[in-house]
Amino acid sequence: MFRFRFLGFAALITADMTDWLFLKFDIPSEEYFFYQNWDKALDLYMFTIATFVALSFKDRLVKNTVVALYLLRAIGDIIFFTTGQQQILLFTPNFLETFLLFYLGYTKVTGKEMLVKSWKQVLLLLAVIATTKVSHEYMLHILRMQPWDLFDLGTALGLTGTIREYFNYIVMGGFVLHAPPLLLFLYYVIKNKRVKI
Repeated sequence: MFRFRFLGFAALITADMTDWLFLKFDIPSEEYFFYQNWDKALDLYMFTIATFVALSFKDRLVKNTVVALYLLRAIGDIIFFTTGQQQILLFTPNFLETFLLFYLGYTKVTGKEMLVKSWKQVLLLLAVIATTKVSHEYMLHILRMQPWDLFDLGTALGLTGTIREYFNYIVMGGFVLHAPPLLLFLYYVIKNKRVKI
């Protein structure tokens, strides 16, 4: 990530997301709770590196936002590690991942390092991220389920086995859950792109 910021961070997120597909256990179970601790520890390690990289960003508002989001999630993770209460993660949501991916993707596509001009724009971006992220955190840490447990789009389309699992994870987890930030990202890119689409 130090050299290839966007691709490096995207690779880390992909690895973090896909490990779930290879681990088969019931929810809740002893293995599940062990996984949650292991996963959150690796997340914190990844976010620590990402935040260190963000300290070199030229966009001061983005840099300060990344640090604030990191501290928010780190506090939640520490409370989770010491109490075992997943509910705390709902109140310290992981906005950092989406926010940083948004910024790094924007700089990669447009070649511009300045994303926002005011705290109002930062708050708007965080509000858009929150529209789906908070509900996802609620499902993960309170209901202990994934969105496709409520609506299995893969099965509805006649998919089975590993193909269904990957389809649900990528389409439901990647695109449907992140539709509002993705649409805002496209708006920013189209508005500020260095070359015509």
